[in-house]
Amino acid sequence: MNEAPLKVAFVIDDLGDGGAERALTVLSKALTARGLAIEIYGVSAKEKPPAYVVDERVSYAHLSCEDGGGGFVMLRRIKTLRAKLKKSNPDVAVGFMSHNSIKTVIACFGLGIPVVFRMAAEPRWEARSPLVRLGMILCFPLAKGAVYQNPAQYEYFRRRKNRRDAVIMNPVEENPLWAEEKTYKNSKVLTAGRLTAVKNHSLLLRAWSNVAGRFPEWSLDILGEGENRKALEREKAELGIDKSVYIPGFSSDVMERFFDAPVFALTSDAEGLPNALLEAMCLGMACVTTNFDGDAAGMLIDDGVNGLIVPKGSDEALAAALSRLMEDETLRVKLGQNAVELRQRVNADAVALEWIEFLTSIADGANRKKGPGKRRSG
Repeated sequence: MNEAPLKVAFVIDDLGDGGAERALTVLSKALTARGLAIEIYGVSAKEKPPAYVVDERVSYAHLSCEDGGGGFVMLRRIKTLRAKLKKSNPDVAVGFMSHNSIKTVIACFGLGIPVVFRMAAEPRWEARSPLVRLGMILCFPLAKGAVYQNPAQYEYFRRRKNRRDAVIMNPVEENPLWAEEKTYKNSKVLTAGRLTAVKNHSLLLRAWSNVAGRFPEWSLDILGEGENRKALEREKAELGIDKSVYIPGFSSDVMERFFDAPVFALTSDAEGLPNALLEAMCLGMACVTTNFDGDAAGMLIDDGVNGLIVPKGSDEALAAALSRLMEDETLRVKLGQNAVELRQRVNADAVALEWIEFLTSIADGANRKKGPGKRRSG
């Protein structure tokens, strides 16, 4: 019988409006296009509605509707996940973010399904919870593989002889707008991301208050939703920048908004590999970013060549960088046109091939340990 396509199960909170969720949606589509059988299981306590279009060939189920309700949510999720994985018997199970990787290791214990950790944030931020730290200590050594977003994550964790590790960048789906000629004349600065403390949109508001008076024709859009909305709305009013700053919420047409805006700003304190910055660069925006914890800023941007990097937390440095971009169209064009070279490194098809090579090596290693005749067949 012919060998069946590689079957991979991904475990994530849900497919709501987050960076990891966006990355998995794009990756799963690219992997199915290459012939893989992809399943996605959502294991958060409460499901957020999917914010992105999931490929029709991808099987997605959030387990909140199947665990019967009641207390001990995490234990119920793990029990339900275990039942699903036991029935499905994928070649590899991948946990997106550390807490979901921990759940996946526990769910797969004794099933013979190799588990891969996929890191999605700066390690010290991702493991701030004592429970997650304990889970990492106990479960990470049991993983057969780990995928990191950048070399700094890779260096943070000690290698183990029985684990395969790889650095694979987040995928960016090719967009028809890539072929369009971008304008750098519009007077708009844009950012996108969850309205949470780690994104530090407050820094952007403070910097904007220092430049808005000099550039009255310019406006700032902060796309996203989150628990910090009320605080940010209050802060922009206190800073007197209400008339030039807009916080419209999550946008389903974010790529069109990116394409129409010449400047992108990222003000995070910590990131793994920010999807918004990747997508902005691929669309040719002139980008400025903080040198956030996680070391990926320097991995993506050559300061002054394809973007600008400013010190984390410095509203003065950010204001100066924004001023440079807002007053100098030639600089905007230079940075934006150089930024699109990133497309070669992060386009979804190329990233999918890296994942396929890695996942195949994990599956083959597990099959060798099982012995002959244990490979799934169709």
